[in-house]
Amino acid sequence: MKKTLWSAMALAAFAAPVMAVNNEDTSGNYVVGSGVYEISDSKRDADNGLGGQLTFGVPLKLEHGALEISYYDVGRERPLDGRDDYQTALLVNYVHDFGAFGIFKPFVTGGLGGLQEDVLGEKHTHFAVNAGFGTLVSLPWYGLAIRAEANALAHENNKRSAPANEDLLADYRFMLGLQVPLMWAGAAIASDVPAPVESCELSIVDPVTGRRDCAADSDRDGVSDGVDQCPGTEPGAAVNEVGCPLIATMPPPPPAALAAPQPVYFATDVAVIDGASKTKLDEAAAYLAATPGSRIEITGHADNRGSEAYNIVLASQRAEAVRQYLLGKGVEAGRLSTLSMGEFKPLASNSTEDGRALNRTAQFRIFNEAAAQPEAIPAPAPAAAEAAPAPAADAPAADAPVADEMPAEVEAAAPVQ
Repeated sequence: MKKTLWSAMALAAFAAPVMAVNNEDTSGNYVVGSGVYEISDSKRDADNGLGGQLTFGVPLKLEHGALEISYYDVGRERPLDGRDDYQTALLVNYVHDFGAFGIFKPFVTGGLGGLQEDVLGEKHTHFAVNAGFGTLVSLPWYGLAIRAEANALAHENNKRSAPANEDLLADYRFMLGLQVPLMWAGAAIASDVPAPVESCELSIVDPVTGRRDCAADSDRDGVSDGVDQCPGTEPGAAVNEVGCPLIATMPPPPPAALAAPQPVYFATDVAVIDGASKTKLDEAAAYLAATPGSRIEITGHADNRGSEAYNIVLASQRAEAVRQYLLGKGVEAGRLSTLSMGEFKPLASNSTEDGRALNRTAQFRIFNEAAAQPEAIPAPAPAAAEAAPAPAADAPAADAPVADEMPAEVEAAAPVQ
């Protein structure tokens, strides 16, 4: 049974981190240490008890819900001889909070487990159920919270801790403790993974740069001599697949609707793209498909609810969600870059709900870069006896290069709630 319980807890630990049954400034798994005062069932031959409880909690994907496993231990003095009876329990509870009311977050709890009683030196194990209510009181330090709770723990009678005609005992527990968050954040996944280097039976080592190739590259332009159609290119010059120099051409600007940074909005504590934003992303993917010299930079943001560390991870997940959507539309990975700002550099004030909604976003921006094209091969010079033809009077003049203008930032409109 214990193996099954721990397996369930391990699976729940991989749920998306949420703020259920947590201080409003933090999220994720937590532990609680509490002192316990027990009002024992009046049918017991023992006084009220004192003890403690240790709890490990995992917020669930279910809104406002958490799963907790608790170890409980209490001792009760026997008036008969002044010695103590003992009770220990391992309980699994579901906890549901009702949201924050200022610094308070009330909740109810209920569950079941196993219980062992040590009465007059004899140990007996029983099935137990418990239910109760309580509240968290948020503290301003490190996501800590005071936790106050009252509940009833009922179990079948072992016929030794009360008169033999009693089949059920119920004890009432009052607990006061400290809840401590456990900040677990996964490592970010690299956006671009370099392609594996192909191996060859014989490597040629450049004596100057130390570069290894499967074939000689005399002009060091990255194209082997057997393929290079333009040997002797200048060092550092951009070349095409056959080693010839490239010239830069300016790609067309993006459409007006995509010229400024575009927001993709998200609901609280999630990284799921809304339907309206997918239309803009589809347009951006189509533009990149038609414009080889363009790329997209995606910046993830979050509001200030939750810890700084958690918001960095959440904003990264939002930027990655946009990146994955564009990859699914056929955009090459090398043309997409992501950055997580978390709650830093907010786009609007976090003091209002409208402002926080504007900050729950991932903004993408299109950048145009010069696209490389093969350099035109000049035509041979005319014979000396022949005069070069003069250009026609009405021939159009060559287009002047157009500077790549940086579009001005515009304030994003609030999402539809």
